[in-house]
Amino acid sequence: MTANDYSNGVFATLGGTVNITNTIVNTSGNYAHALDATNGGTLNINDVQATTTGTNSSVILAGVGGGQVTVTGGVYASNGSLSAGIRATGTGSTVSVSDGVEGIDVTAANASAVEVEGGNTVSVTSTGAGASLSGAAGNDHGIFLWEGNSGIATPGTSTFSMNGGSLTYNCDAT
Repeated sequence: MTANDYSNGVFATLGGTVNITNTIVNTSGNYAHALDATNGGTLNINDVQATTTGTNSSVILAGVGGGQVTVTGGVYASNGSLSAGIRATGTGSTVSVSDGVEGIDVTAANASAVEVEGGNTVSVTSTGAGASLSGAAGNDHGIFLWEGNSGIATPGTSTFSMNGGSLTYNCDAT
């Protein structure tokens, strides 16, 4: 558990690789992502339970400098505002999510279920146990793909694919 701003739960960077299985990861600070890979880092995540509560604290992030994240099964929840369930940004970042044996559930209580900025990719595959993505709040985007002018992503074509599973988005905008 991390409780400070900018304190990621699990962080792979500078070409490093982190493999985690059957682990609980919680963060409560702002800009404190649960699972984050940047600058050529790789995360391999299996059946993890991860939660964030801070603002701008995505639960699964591939970010600046190109991160690679592979997630199989588990439960992932972001609760802070502007905290996507899954986010890919930077240059050449990829997040691949699959249901595995137990299934996977990714929930963003106050943001998009998935956000892809610039020329980055998120793919979700469900082949049996089930994959569920859900987002909520007033930002009007269940899946948010955008060119990338934040200064941290290379502009380009954002890519999202989902094969099987379910997607739910509850917008409270009036």
